[in-house]
Amino acid sequence: WGAIVYNESVLLVDPATATAATRRRVHGLLAHEMAHQWFGNLVTMAWWDNLWLNEAFAQWMAIKATARAYPQAHLWLRAKAGAENAMELDARATTHPIQQPVTRDSEAESAFDTITYDKGSAFVRMLEAWLGEAAFRDGIRAYLKRHRYSNTTSADLWAALAASSGKPVAALAADWTTQPGVPLLDVDAQCDAGRHRVVVRQQPFRVPDDGAGASAAGAVERRWSVPVQLGSVGGGATDSLLLRDASAVVVRDDGCAAPLVVDADGVGFFRVRYAAPLFDALASRWRELPDGARLKLLADTSALVRADQAPLAHWLTLVERVDDEPRLAIWDQVLADLERFDRLSVGETERPALHRFVVRVVAPRFARLGWDERTDEPDEERQLRARLAATLSRYGDPATIAEGQRRFARWVADPATLAPSLVDAVVEIAGRHADVATYETLLALARRAPTSEERFRAYRAMATARDPALAARTVALALDRDVPLIVRHELLSSVAQWDHRELAWNFAREHADALLADMKLFDGGRAFAAIVAMSASATTADELEAFAQARLPVDALVEVRRGEDEIRTRAALKARLWPGLVASLAQR
Repeated sequence: WGAIVYNESVLLVDPATATAATRRRVHGLLAHEMAHQWFGNLVTMAWWDNLWLNEAFAQWMAIKATARAYPQAHLWLRAKAGAENAMELDARATTHPIQQPVTRDSEAESAFDTITYDKGSAFVRMLEAWLGEAAFRDGIRAYLKRHRYSNTTSADLWAALAASSGKPVAALAADWTTQPGVPLLDVDAQCDAGRHRVVVRQQPFRVPDDGAGASAAGAVERRWSVPVQLGSVGGGATDSLLLRDASAVVVRDDGCAAPLVVDADGVGFFRVRYAAPLFDALASRWRELPDGARLKLLADTSALVRADQAPLAHWLTLVERVDDEPRLAIWDQVLADLERFDRLSVGETERPALHRFVVRVVAPRFARLGWDERTDEPDEERQLRARLAATLSRYGDPATIAEGQRRFARWVADPATLAPSLVDAVVEIAGRHADVATYETLLALARRAPTSEERFRAYRAMATARDPALAARTVALALDRDVPLIVRHELLSSVAQWDHRELAWNFAREHADALLADMKLFDGGRAFAAIVAMSASATTADELEAFAQARLPVDALVEVRRGEDEIRTRAALKARLWPGLVASLAQR
């Protein structure tokens, strides 16, 4: 039970070529697996329904340890991307509680997912913030000491944390671990004689799953015990609220001079919808907001727009304020949102207008960074440069494409000509806009690569090719035994993501026997759903359902149903949002 087995791609790092992002990724994976020596081995879950006691804690500890090793990387801010993914899933009908029923071993496979890992980890962080770091640490130490070399349930953990903190942990934790979903907090405030009277209401946050805006999460009106921090832009005193009921009122003696901000550190696993005057006040003071507050305001606004619970203009207002944004995590959120809208635009004649808008948003920041690194710049800027270069290429900026291709040719001849932080982006640019000669170069690089990182980089770049003939060559590699297994399993979904979904989906169905023979019994659901996961067509969801019913085992259908739900939700979103987005872009 003391052994840790690693894939070489998440263990071996070449210090001469590895980027800072790669080193931190490997550090985080090492920390995650080492944390299992405590959460999983020293103390072991009693049954699979408590899998989160292993994975959520290992995930949380990995972020905490890596953030301490690399404070300049703002990793807690970056970790919000995982929480965002979990909130996206948690607003749908196919979600499940962190602690989910598992009746037999074969069902456990589907429990290793974003809810268990990322929602679980986000809940642990929120719980730590509510209890206080010292009390939380003391409770965890007592839990590990009392139950070492034995098995536990969540109740054992709650008892230890309650003893160390004196707070009603079990009542709060049950709301978050035994029921699915994510709360939406509606926040309004009025000023009265220099005091803010703040009203906070809660309801489940749900994503409409059809054109009529029907609730996807069912009719049950759930409530949570929600720990909420209320503060003001610019600092000052904060007020803590544990919202148990449908609503609560807090009176803040803050002078009303600065706008109200909820969860300024971004540790809460909930959405916030501000009343219009409060939103406008925050948007006008965007640059003064703490990092966590900017990210939360942007992410929540995007989610509310896509759930038809906020106007698109709110999101556009924030996006147009990020031109000088320094934090990589906030740019990642912006680019993820833009990519979500781009998925709606596939096959639409107005798609180029969206691409031009993306270039207008991204190009000024990239121009200030420039192509070349500076010796005194932080790693975060180096990662941002690469991220923005790849984005500009993806959305068709001619100057970026031409310069990326030029740098790729130089790098192939002499790898020392390109900074390690730019290699992934430049290789992706070459792959995306490859001709036959460039594709052959990438294939040769993949075949002879001395490390996993270099091999995976080349194959993944090939999967981005715009040329349909080159994309067809890449999907055929999914059956090539000379390609590493971990790459083979992701090639079809990668090609599909890069505008060749029908090609990849048709190939997958035609060669289903060979592909399924290459996988573990229950991986087929996840793998085939991933190929069409980015679709915005209900017809594709029907095709996935029919295929899965005919070809996959029952226990693999859990992932298929989640995939179908995601596609149908996106199809409804397209019908509802795309026309308004087109009209808004035409005015910009």
